[in-house]
Order: sequence, then structure tokens, then C-alpha cells
Amino acid sequence: MTKAELEALIQDGENLFIEFKSSVNQSLIQEVTGFANAMGGKIIIGIDDYNQIIGTNTSNAIRSQIIDTLSKIEPKLSIDLEVFGEVVILNIPEGTDKPYQCPAGFFLREGPNNQKLRRDEIISFFQSEGKILFDEKTHSNALLIEHLDENALSHYVRISGISKLDDSLHIINNLRCSVMIKNLPYLNNAGILAFGKDPQALYPYTNVTCVLYKGNIKLNILDRKDITGNIIKLIDGALLFLKQHLKLAYQIKGSIRKEIPEIPEVVLREAVVNAICHRDYFEKGANVTIEIFDDRIEISNPGILPKGLSEKEFGTRSLQRNPIIADLLLRARYIEKLGTGINRMRQEMKRNGLPEPVFSFGKFFNITLERTTQKTTQKTTQKTTQKTTSDVLEYLKKHPSATRIEIAEALSNITADGVKYHLTKLKQNGIIVRRGSDRDGYWEIKNTS
Repeated sequence: MTKAELEALIQDGENLFIEFKSSVNQSLIQEVTGFANAMGGKIIIGIDDYNQIIGTNTSNAIRSQIIDTLSKIEPKLSIDLEVFGEVVILNIPEGTDKPYQCPAGFFLREGPNNQKLRRDEIISFFQSEGKILFDEKTHSNALLIEHLDENALSHYVRISGISKLDDSLHIINNLRCSVMIKNLPYLNNAGILAFGKDPQALYPYTNVTCVLYKGNIKLNILDRKDITGNIIKLIDGALLFLKQHLKLAYQIKGSIRKEIPEIPEVVLREAVVNAICHRDYFEKGANVTIEIFDDRIEISNPGILPKGLSEKEFGTRSLQRNPIIADLLLRARYIEKLGTGINRMRQEMKRNGLPEPVFSFGKFFNITLERTTQKTTQKTTQKTTQKTTSDVLEYLKKHPSATRIEIAEALSNITADGVKYHLTKLKQNGIIVRRGSDRDGYWEIKNTS
């Protein structure tokens, strides 16, 4: 550090990243712990309350004393000690193994101050750092014999291909969905959400709210459904709601009519599964919501990105907030492969000529899917159908006695039943009329304008 840099730091004063101390005292270890639990920072020793350099003892003995004192922080933290003139500068990194504690407890740097965390704050801090996983914890009322839904378990066993030879308790244990408490089996939270008789009785905020709006703002509600039950029912119910309210285009190839959803089903599935699987279940004030507007679909779930995953890394690497739940959905083939869902959504939207999903981050994670290309999809499908009808008509002009099979063979991209569909359409529009029998007759062109 140069003299100019030091003077600039002092002039700016104390803030979230800078702390001044006149001398080494008992609070130093608490302040270092607070910085490590936050975003790191610097403590400059030898500065008075008026931001003036008064200097401090910088001898080897004092340096050793500081190092010995800070060695009491757990887990161990690497701190760079720098001496510049008559001041000591401690460069404290953001801890990579939070939370850190000193003999006086847990501390956190908040603004220009250091705060000692109370019990509930410590629990919340552990949760935010991913040290406590919701799906591994349990509920005091979740006794397995009372809350296990055997039908839900049987359905899961069937769709995931698990052997039916084991009894329910062994299956639940192998799926990491139970815990023993005082020699009695309890469902852990993953087990409650996946196999509980009534998950919302224990965790009422775990339902999925689906809403259909008229227009593009949250004003006029046309339909609403609160989906309850285990996570499989939540996913299936949410997808059914979307399917009921989204539009379909139709593509006719030969005698086969293919339904084309305006948003590919794989995209909807990935978005819904992502919201239910990766939501922050410690957040009790909100649930997963699916909202359909005229121009878009918004799927949101409470929870910031998992600790250790930046927005820049989003979609390129996977960190599981609820690893047991993720594993359960992977086994049941609701997740194809961990960490690939976001890219699969992007690729599928692009392959269908649709705008890529828009992801937004904050206290809620939100996926927005545009519906603006529906008209384009319909027009494309209509053009394809019209071209095939036109091809059939042009062939009839040259071969009025041709049979359906002959037309299909000549055009190659349509079946005999498909030819029948287009002939019927031409007849209904008054363009052609059949003269004579099916075997010996011919088609007369009446109107091609």
C-alpha cells in the first residue's frame, strides 16, 4: 500500500469495508470475525476517532500478539498483516468457510458497525450459508407411521423403477427421507414433501399458486388454483394448469395432426421443476407462483441463488439447495440430469424460434417466458397447410382422374388419408367437384380464384 492509498482510505472514513482503531484491544478479534462473516475488509490500527494518524506499536512482539489472538477464530482464517509506517493494517478476506466465531461468539459486519448475532440470527446465518439444509431437517410431528402416504410412495416406486421387494421403511431409508429419533422413525422434510399424507398441514406455504390473468397486468383474474399435495402432485398439477390455459397450434402432415404448444412442454416442465426443487423452504412468507398473462408466463420461487453460485455462473454449474429433493426428482425422471435444465430451456426455446427465457434474481428467482410469437407459429402452420392444399390442387389440374393413393405417391410428403383431408377441404370451398364413381370418375376444377 502506498502513502497516497492509505491517506485516501483514511479520508473516506469508516464504512462496510474499513474499520479504524487507535490501538490493539480485546474487541479486535470480534471485528475481524465480523469482517470474515461479511465480505471482508481492512482494519487499520493507529487511527484515532477523528481519522488522524496517531500511530501504534508495530514491534515484532505486537505483531506476534495480534497473530496469536486471531488464531482463536474458528475455523482457521488466513489474515494478511501489513505494517506501513506507524500503522498496522489487517487485510481480512471474506471467509470461504462461514460462519466464523471467536471466543465471544458470532459477529457480523453490518454497515460501519460490528454486531453480535443472537440465537435466531445465528440460525438464519447458517441457513443462508447453506450449512443447514431444509430437506435434511425434520418436523417434531412427522412420525413416519402416522404421516407416510403409502399410495404416494407406491406411485413413486413405480415411476422411478425402484424394486418393490423392500418394505416401505427400507425404501424410505434408502432414499434418505427418514431419521431415527429416540428409536422411532420420522420423515425428514424431504420425506414429508415427497411422501407425506398432507405436507401443507406441517408446512402450509409449500403449495403452488397458479393464476390466469386477463391482459398483461395483475388486475383481472380469470382463473386461479392453489395446488396442494406432495411434490409430484405439485409439479403435475402446475403443468396441467399451464396446458389448460396455453394455446395450441396444429400441424397436419399426411393423416397425422400434430399439436404444437406455444411454449415447448420440456421448457414448462423444467421451469416448474426448478421452482419447486430449488426454492428456499426456510422462507415461510411466500410460495411458488405461476402466472399466465396475455404476453408472457412468469414462474417464481422464493430464494436467492444458493451460496457459492454467482449470477455469472448461473446455468453453467449446479449447487443444490435441497439435494435430497433434487435426487428424488432425478430418480423419478422429472430431472434429466442435474445442472443441465437451464441450458436445455434456452436451447429448446431457440430451436422453436422463440425468445430465450429471461431469468431475474433477488429475494425471488423468476423465469419469464414470452408468448409474443404465438401468432407467428399459427401463421407458419397455416402457410404449411395451405401449400399442401395447393400442391394437391395443382396435381389434379394435370391428372383429374388420379386416385388418393396416386396423389400421395406423387407428392411424397403426404399420405392417402392426408390427401383425403385436403380433397374434402377443396370440395367444401367449392373449388373441386367429383364427377362419376369413385373408381371411374374424375375431379372437375370449378373455381381457383
